[in-house]
Amino acid sequence: MKSSQIPTTINDYYASVKARHNDMNRELEATQAELASVRAEYDREKAIHRQMMDSAPKLSLSTSKRESDHLDVVSLLNNRVGSLERYIGQFQPRFQKLRRIIEAPVRFEQAQTELVGLVEQRTSLAQERKAAEALVAKLSQVVADLQASLLSAEKSATVLLTDSDADFNLPEALIKIEVELRLAKPALADAQNKLAEIVTRTKDLQELIKESERLFVDARYVMVEIELHAHLLPIMNLFARATVARHQFDFEADLSKFDIDIPRELIAPAELELAAELPTA
Repeated sequence: MKSSQIPTTINDYYASVKARHNDMNRELEATQAELASVRAEYDREKAIHRQMMDSAPKLSLSTSKRESDHLDVVSLLNNRVGSLERYIGQFQPRFQKLRRIIEAPVRFEQAQTELVGLVEQRTSLAQERKAAEALVAKLSQVVADLQASLLSAEKSATVLLTDSDADFNLPEALIKIEVELRLAKPALADAQNKLAEIVTRTKDLQELIKESERLFVDARYVMVEIELHAHLLPIMNLFARATVARHQFDFEADLSKFDIDIPRELIAPAELELAAELPTA
C-alpha cells in the first residue's frame, strides 16, 4: 500500500461503494427531513391536545370524543417519530461503514504524509541531539581541565606567597585560568539547557509519532480491506454457495459469514511487508 492511488483492479468496487454511499446519503437525508417534519407536527398536535385538556371541565371524569380522537392522532405521530428514530439509528452504522471506505484514500494519504514528516523531524532532531551531546561533553571536559589547572595553579601561587618576602602578584597563568573558567561554566550551562530542551522536544515528538502511526495503521487497514473485497467480489458467489451449504447442514451457522483459515506460512511475509510500509528514520 505505497500510496492512496486506487489500483485499476479495484476501481469498479470503489465506484460501486461510492454509488451505494450516495444512495444511502440521499435516503438518510430524506428520512431525517421526514423525522423533523413529523416531530414538528407531533409537538404541535401535542400542544393542541394539552390545551384541550386544560380547557375541559375540571370535574369531568370522562373524555370527549374529540379529545379521544385527537389523542389517537398524537399517539400515532409519537409512534411515527419513534419508528423513524429507530430506523435512522439502525441505518447510521451501515452508512458510516461506507463513508469510512469512501474517505479511506484521502485519510491514508494524509496519515502517510504526516507520519513521513514527523519521522523526518525526528531524524533532524536526533542529529541536533548528537551535536548537543558532543558539545556538552566537550565543554564538560574543558571545565574539568580548567578546574584541575586552577587547583594546581592556586597551590603554586600559595607556595610563592609563602616563600617570597617581596610584594606578591597573582601569576598571569592563574588569572588566565580563572577568566577561562568563568567563561566556560556559563557556556556549559547554556549547552546543557539546550540539550535538555532537545530531549523534551524528542519526547513530545515521539508521542506525536506514536499517534500518527496509529492513524496510519488504521487508514491502511481500510485500504487493505478495500483491496481484499475488490478481489473477492468476482468469487463472492462461491462464498454464498458455501455458506448456504453449511447452513443446510448446521441451521445455527451464520449465513452472512464464512471463515477461512489462512496458512501460517503466509503470515510472516505479510507482517514483513506491512512493516516495510511503515515510514521510519
